[in-house]
Amino acid sequence: VSTQSTGGIKEASYALLGGLFGAGLVLSGMNEPAKHIGFLTVFGANGWDPSLACVMGGGVLVSMLSYQIKNGWRKPLLSDKWSVPSSTKLEASLAIGGGLFGVGWALGTACPGPVLANITSGFTMPAVWLAGMLAGNIIAGMIE
Repeated sequence: VSTQSTGGIKEASYALLGGLFGAGLVLSGMNEPAKHIGFLTVFGANGWDPSLACVMGGGVLVSMLSYQIKNGWRKPLLSDKWSVPSSTKLEASLAIGGGLFGVGWALGTACPGPVLANITSGFTMPAVWLAGMLAGNIIAGMIE
């Protein structure tokens, strides 16, 4: 199937998978800032909450399995080719961007996935956080 002739199937699959991801975040409680604070506060009064590490480990496991499945397929179902990074070197922009992401996550007690899952909650924090993330993306694009 060519990317030009999917007739919205590709976009619908993105929406479906994004909804599945968001539902998983909500069902696991990972959309709650307290979960992130509990994970980042290793020596806090309430003790360390390893549940976020379990969710991340599950994501890594699924990713590892996906790469194994990918190796047996010539191309994806809804695209002409695989979009997999080929570089194995660590570039400064990746290290700096990852560090900034981590600092933003720690200070804002939010990760993009849970923020997007909470965007319809009626609270202002997700919308303000999302606006800041979009502004950061625009600024980073201007710097590059």
